[in-house]
Amino acid sequence: MKKMIIVIWLLISSEIAFGQNIEDALRFSSSNGIISARAGGLGTSFHGIADDYSALAFNPAGLALIDKGEFTFGFGFMHNSTESKFLSIAKTETKNDAYLSNFGLVAPFKTSFGNASIAIGHYLSSDFDNAINFAGYNPYSTYIDALAKEAKANGYALNENLATNLWLADDDYYTPVKNKLYQQAVISEDGGLHNLSGGIAFEISPFLSVGFSITGKWGTYEYLRNYKESDVDNNYNVYDFDSTGGKYRFYNLDFNEFTVDEFIKQDISGVTGSVGIQGKISNFMRVGFTIHFPTAYDITERFTQKGNSYFDNGDSYKDSYVFNNYYSFYSPWVYSGGLSVNFANLTLTAGIEYSDLKQMEFTDANLDLKNLNLDINSLMNNRLKMGIGLEYEVPFLPLSIRGSLNTMTAPYKNDIDGAELLSASFGAGFYLAPNVRLDLLGRLSQFSNLWNIYPGDWETELLFKRSVLDFGLQLTYRY
Repeated sequence: MKKMIIVIWLLISSEIAFGQNIEDALRFSSSNGIISARAGGLGTSFHGIADDYSALAFNPAGLALIDKGEFTFGFGFMHNSTESKFLSIAKTETKNDAYLSNFGLVAPFKTSFGNASIAIGHYLSSDFDNAINFAGYNPYSTYIDALAKEAKANGYALNENLATNLWLADDDYYTPVKNKLYQQAVISEDGGLHNLSGGIAFEISPFLSVGFSITGKWGTYEYLRNYKESDVDNNYNVYDFDSTGGKYRFYNLDFNEFTVDEFIKQDISGVTGSVGIQGKISNFMRVGFTIHFPTAYDITERFTQKGNSYFDNGDSYKDSYVFNNYYSFYSPWVYSGGLSVNFANLTLTAGIEYSDLKQMEFTDANLDLKNLNLDINSLMNNRLKMGIGLEYEVPFLPLSIRGSLNTMTAPYKNDIDGAELLSASFGAGFYLAPNVRLDLLGRLSQFSNLWNIYPGDWETELLFKRSVLDFGLQLTYRY
């Protein structure tokens, strides 16, 4: 069974649960942030090192390895390129985003057992910016017909849906406009998820440290779709109806064009935490384990839908709806570990993260969202993120180089080919002074996805492949 992300279906299927879907759950349970340029260069394998400010997000026990004060801040730049394929027609859309990726402060202190550190900082864990563009002639179905069928199936009043209010469907929710239209749309996604995190770590022996962190999250997600269906071949050019008994029945429509703008804005807040341990054997080996608690999210959502219809005789109509909603959500537990070995200026490192996406859960929700939890349980997969990396201190030069290869399994049990996320990173650190380092990062990530542009079979599938190029710049000062 293929993965079917029926975004617009769920937007219009209920006046209460208009926007929630499994993709929302995945968005709240995923992260594509670089945290810092050094951590981004090592990817998931940074779990095996975790010895700077970025340990707040990976393994807070690693903070105890920092024996000098640390101040750091960084910038990020993301270039998205999304190639979509709809009805065998391929299009590519790009979008860029520049942002302050992180800043933080680590303060070490001594205890009777050894070193300890406290840290606080901000980082962007998710950047939602993306754009999709698709177009094609569809001889099989229309969004107009899908809207009319959905209104009838859910018992909407005639004045509660676009199809009838725009005179595209009659009083029986029937429309003659069922196929042979040119369909096109531009989709824009914006927003991000910010984190304010604090942590503390202690050495409880010369070989073992423990750490704790607590993180507050906030941010926004915005989804805008400008969609249009056009009768480019003039297949619908006659207006033929029956109004016997004051009830309209359409036989033909002189339809020309239908446009609809759909906009979702989500205001997101949440809280989470983690606990970790890290062991070390001198400077030769480190091993660490972390438990990341579920994030408890509160989401306030506003959905706006505006439609226009145009006919051959010059008539036109417009209609709009605004819905507001509030719900809560829990992301799954995440268990992670890492290992690194160091010899001859070379550090080899590996990391892994595991989570069960079936644990994602909408709470404080209506019956529709509770049913969505059942879909999550039946459709979702276990998620495994793995990475290997290396960092090399170049002899006789104030330079270190690093790189990593990373993979993340597909989120659905029976997903499409290419749904696995693959990424490769490369970075370098330049010591401007013995205690000042400038880090650079380049990371390329790729994955594929499949949506339905409205309820339908294969003829409404939108296949897209997303390539993301991240750049990072980080300045770290230890004192």
